[in-house]
Amino acid sequence: MSYNLLYWFQAPAALGRDAVAYTEGYVSCFEDSANKGQGWGDAVPSERNAAVPAPIHEGDHVRFFSVQHNGQYIFVSEDKDSDGDRYVEAHPYADEPRNVFKAFRTDNGLFRFTNSATGHAMFVSQDKVNGDLAVQGHQPNFETRDLFALQDAGDGSSYNLWNPDTGTFVFLSNDRMGDDFVIEAHSPQELRNHFIVEPVPAP
Repeated sequence: MSYNLLYWFQAPAALGRDAVAYTEGYVSCFEDSANKGQGWGDAVPSERNAAVPAPIHEGDHVRFFSVQHNGQYIFVSEDKDSDGDRYVEAHPYADEPRNVFKAFRTDNGLFRFTNSATGHAMFVSQDKVNGDLAVQGHQPNFETRDLFALQDAGDGSSYNLWNPDTGTFVFLSNDRMGDDFVIEAHSPQELRNHFIVEPVPAP
């Protein structure tokens, strides 16, 4: 799905709490309540749902839900690679504490998501699983590969998580570790990239 971004909006630092970032590649535009209707129709594809997903703010606690595979939640697992980084996986258990991430927003509108149970920041690794990049968790060290743009998926409820460092989208793969699905990253735009970002109470 391509986006025709014909208008530039204010820098994210100038926007209030109603701001939502929409990013395609390295190009961003920002919507707030004051800017609705001012170039907004040109910033998204005409076939998109008129609704928009719930905005995410600095300090929010969220969980990531995919409707794929009968409904799965992203979590930081106990499975580790040779470097000690943990694999990010998905399972159907909604109330598992490891599903909860805290959102930290950067000055340029990107987000770092740190797992509230383990303290690990989600990032896109150079390690591969069946040809796709693994999404993993490590202790936050302010690397650019920890940062994600929340891109409106156009279905009225979900986001794509785009990693600018690797130019890839997070997705729910068919690969498994035990009974859980592995979260990976790739460049194609697919339904598997869509995640509903659900605000939840702080643990």
